[in-house]
Amino acid sequence: DVYKRQRLNLAKACITDVGLALLGAGDLPIVQLCIRKCEKVTDKGIKSLFHADRKICKTLSVLDVGYIPKITDAAPLQLLLRH
Repeated sequence: DVYKRQRLNLAKACITDVGLALLGAGDLPIVQLCIRKCEKVTDKGIKSLFHADRKICKTLSVLDVGYIPKITDAAPLQLLLRH
């Protein structure tokens, strides 16, 4: 089912922490999300993407955060420990 296998590639996009928060608040069943090289994203944006009990928390299985200078190891690690 295509609806269940949503992939979103935002690599090199000018998305910000606010944009990730809005994406997370949406109702899209995103399974794979690539924000590689999105230089405006910080740990705060990663955390806000998965705030509370959002749909993306249940559907996302792949998150590519490679080459983002403002993200520390803490944000992805917190996500792993949370789920």
